[in-house]
Amino acid sequence: MTATQFFVIVLGAGLGVAAAQGPTLPPGAAQQQVAFTCTGCHTLDRICAAQKSAPEWKATVDQMIRNGAVLTPAQAGQVVQYLAAHFRPKPPAPPARRGHTRASQPVAQP
Repeated sequence: MTATQFFVIVLGAGLGVAAAQGPTLPPGAAQQQVAFTCTGCHTLDRICAAQKSAPEWKATVDQMIRNGAVLTPAQAGQVVQYLAAHFRPKPPAPPARRGHTRASQPVAQP
């Protein structure tokens, strides 16, 4: 068994344990690529908790490639699209309505 084969087996076993114990990646075109590439250094908890815009994900993926992640330009684009679609900032909650509510309206006296 080569070192590469051993690494793939260990990584695959680790992904199975992580999936059983924590978050899972949502289905999508680059799900397996994210699982394989990103979890080499990061936990699924970290990936799933991130909330970034598409440009922020692109900057993050570019930085990870500079740090040693192995992705072709096409794979990097798919990963960015996947992450931006599933792990984007949540919209802000609508502001509380101010003003009179029905309960605060004066009741007409007979």
